[in-house]
Amino acid sequence: MTTLIERIRQDALAARKARETEKGIFLITLLAEAAKVGKDDGNRESTDAEVTAIIKKFIKNTDKTLRALGDKAPDSRARLEAELAILQAYLPRQATEDEVRTAVGRYVAELAERNPKQMGVVMGKLNAEFDGNFDKGLASKLVKEALAG
Repeated sequence: MTTLIERIRQDALAARKARETEKGIFLITLLAEAAKVGKDDGNRESTDAEVTAIIKKFIKNTDKTLRALGDKAPDSRARLEAELAILQAYLPRQATEDEVRTAVGRYVAELAERNPKQMGVVMGKLNAEFDGNFDKGLASKLVKEALAG
């Protein structure tokens, strides 16, 4: 199975061959950042989890820049939005609100007693079920509501 870093490497090469200069340059930048993690830790290939963390960092920074730009610089906004779409294509699918809500209900129902101290137990089960691919803020809110009764 192809690793995430290999997929980015292949996509960067394909973008360069297709003369998609901006996309190619952006993917090379992402690839360099992602590869650096493994190289700095014993000259090995970065794991998918490490690459995913780098992608999330890029998304966070891009979102912050987009918010700071506001309605200014439409050219820059368009480029950043295109980069955001590229980045999101590499992330695993996020669990929907309904999926999280259903899982929260199921895990809270399994508890012997409902109190706020059980939040960590429920969040741990959500993390295991969705492999961390869910909105943690939303889940936290839903768990608090469910535990409050």
